[in-house]
Amino acid sequence: MSSANSSGSDKDASSKPTPKSTKGKQAAKSTAGTVTPLTDKVALVDDIIVCAAHRQSKCEACDVDFNDQNLMTKNLAANKGRLPPPHPQMGKAIQSLKAEGNTAFRNKDHRMAMAKYTEALNISRQRPVWDPAALIVEELSVLLCNRAACELEVDAFSAAYYDAEIVTRIKHTWSKGHFRRGRALFGQKKYRAAQQSFELGCALDTEATEMKSFLVKTQALV
Repeated sequence: MSSANSSGSDKDASSKPTPKSTKGKQAAKSTAGTVTPLTDKVALVDDIIVCAAHRQSKCEACDVDFNDQNLMTKNLAANKGRLPPPHPQMGKAIQSLKAEGNTAFRNKDHRMAMAKYTEALNISRQRPVWDPAALIVEELSVLLCNRAACELEVDAFSAAYYDAEIVTRIKHTWSKGHFRRGRALFGQKKYRAAQQSFELGCALDTEATEMKSFLVKTQALV
């Protein structure tokens, strides 16, 4: 009799739906979130930007990376729309490396100084997109200008030119960038272009005696 009862209970159990499978389906549905298509390739899932095909914020298959945008959205939401302040540790690391570079430059260890400025530049370039533009421009222009000074000392005139060229583009009114650019062009024997850089730099800083000296020297060679 006990055997029959056991058989009957097994039959009853097998005829009922398993609660686990239902819960599993509900969980999968809630994980997907609310999908809002933005384009044929981009969508929003619970306010997170993802690829429409795989619903990933960073997807190699679709060649997209929305992590920065999503992080910015998260921070803005946490700060009630106010932009978060620049990360203090990042700024400290940059200033520390810049100081080490300055010390190495004063000691005429120009290659070590270049390495320190390059390290600082690499950190600065990792700043999030919402950091103040003025802070980033100031930081990059000083570091690039300092590295250009090192490159001039080791006769790396092409490298110095490229660094100085960036400085003159992002901080056009800073005479030192034009001076470094002129020095790099002078080193490449491009005297007419160097003269133009020195003239512009001297116009921006009428007391730049060293640049005036280079201008006179260049004018004699044009």
